[in-house]
Amino acid sequence: MKLYWSINSIPELADLPKQNRGKAWRNTYLKHWFKVGFLPILIVAVSFVAGTFFGQNYSGHFGRAICAVIAVGISGFIAWEIEANMIRPYLREDLKSNEKTNQPSL
Repeated sequence: MKLYWSINSIPELADLPKQNRGKAWRNTYLKHWFKVGFLPILIVAVSFVAGTFFGQNYSGHFGRAICAVIAVGISGFIAWEIEANMIRPYLREDLKSNEKTNQPSL
C-alpha cells in the first residue's frame, strides 16, 4: 500500500493546479463524506478514549494527556491513509465527470 502524505501525493490530484486540487478534494470529500470521512473520525475518537483510559490507569492525569496525544497522533496518521485510499475512486469518478462537462461542444 502506498502512503499518501498530503493531497499533493494522491495520483488523481497530482497533475492539477494547486487551487483546483484543493477544490476537487473538498467537493469530492463533502459529496461522499459519510462513505469516506466517518470511519477515520471514528478511529481517531476511539483511540482518543482508549489512550485516555490507558494513561489514567498507569500514569495519572499527566500520563492521560500524553497517552491521548500519542494515540490520536498515531491513529490520525492511520485514519488519513485510510481516507486517502477510500476517496481515490470517488476522485477519479468526479474528475472524469468534470472533464466531460467542461469539453467544448462542436
